[in-house]
Amino acid sequence: MMPYFCPARLDSLQRRACVVDPVLALSQSGITLLMQLRGSLEIWIARELWNILKNPSAYLSAPELILPVVEENQPILENMTQALLEWEKIDSQTDLMRLQLHWLGDSLRESCLPRDRDFKIFEQWELLAQQLDLQLNLPTNQLLSLAFRDTIALALCLGSAFILTYQSRSDASPEICRFLEQTGISCERLSLDDEITMMERDYFRQLLMNLGLTSMFWTELKLGVLYLIAPTSIATSDQLILRSRHPFHQQFRGFWYQI
Repeated sequence: MMPYFCPARLDSLQRRACVVDPVLALSQSGITLLMQLRGSLEIWIARELWNILKNPSAYLSAPELILPVVEENQPILENMTQALLEWEKIDSQTDLMRLQLHWLGDSLRESCLPRDRDFKIFEQWELLAQQLDLQLNLPTNQLLSLAFRDTIALALCLGSAFILTYQSRSDASPEICRFLEQTGISCERLSLDDEITMMERDYFRQLLMNLGLTSMFWTELKLGVLYLIAPTSIATSDQLILRSRHPFHQQFRGFWYQI
């Protein structure tokens, strides 16, 4: 059973793997950003998020399936509605398979991988997502929580990947970081006084500037980068099974900074 190989540029081996935060993908500005970045980064969409993006009309009439409709979620829900309309438009005008995005679907055949990726990543991701499910006890009626789970598992399986996120509230951490904290996973904001953090931040700022996205620095879209650090690399499914004897979600930490 073979996955679909997404069309990719010849220099794909030089591109960094980027997993998209579901909240960012479900924002209007996020769509514009992804369409610009897909040629410069290896963009990955987690399974539960991909299921939403490929069928946006189903959620336009029932946003509560993604996120509870309560007052504190209203800003995200309003942004999400506009984004779903935009994804619906993209779906009607373009074959989503040709968007230069990558994802792990419900089966390997329904997945879209870069040509240089090992098929084993599919099994590794499924096992890791199952471990997180067992230990985090997530509500199955809130798709955003499940999309966060899938995003975390995917970032860990991809090894050196980062999660591109943003602060929907300027005075708070990104939703995915708060999700990590709520589930008992440490997620620390890095100081911009740190030399490595500043070098990373400058790299991403320069990338956005080169793509003509300088105006994003002056908008309310507060982008961030999130890294998940595990004690050892996730290399084989056997390692995942071995780790199931211990609280897996307590074996890694998150670090993020604002771009």
